[in-house]
Amino acid sequence: MNFIIAFVDFIVHYEQLQDKLSQLRDARAALDALRDEHKDRLRQQAEEQERARQSLMAQKLHIMRQKKQEYLQYQRQIALQRMQEQEREMQLRIEQQKQTGFATAQVPGQPQYQHPSYMNPPHPGTWKCFNLVDLLYFLARLIVFVWILLRLYGPSWSSAGDCTYIHVWSSSAGATA
Repeated sequence: MNFIIAFVDFIVHYEQLQDKLSQLRDARAALDALRDEHKDRLRQQAEEQERARQSLMAQKLHIMRQKKQEYLQYQRQIALQRMQEQEREMQLRIEQQKQTGFATAQVPGQPQYQHPSYMNPPHPGTWKCFNLVDLLYFLARLIVFVWILLRLYGPSWSSAGDCTYIHVWSSSAGATA
């Protein structure tokens, strides 16, 4: 009988252990379900925050694009005003030139020296004409330039035919002397 009582106690003990194990499994399953729910809530919150952040960024981007468009429009208006002002100035210059009798081409923003003696237009719409002083000044500068080139490079600067001519002339001068 002791054996049967011990065996029944043994069975009861193992049944209690199985009950505890099943309770532990149930508790673990409930805990896992709570963890999953918590993870889902956190993921949903993160997604909502990300959507809110993207929405805010889209609003800021929209505002920035509007400001950029306004700024570009402002720049266009300023450029248009500048062009209109330059056109008015050009018209005024043309009118003044017509009134004074001068017809010259002038680049806006670059002053030009104008003197009546340099201007001799045969008919309206002609460009600046050079007088004798300008022509002589140009020729003097050209002569100085050629003289500097000859001083720097000497006869070797000229072509071989020219050097032959110089040598022939010097040799003929030596022959006559």
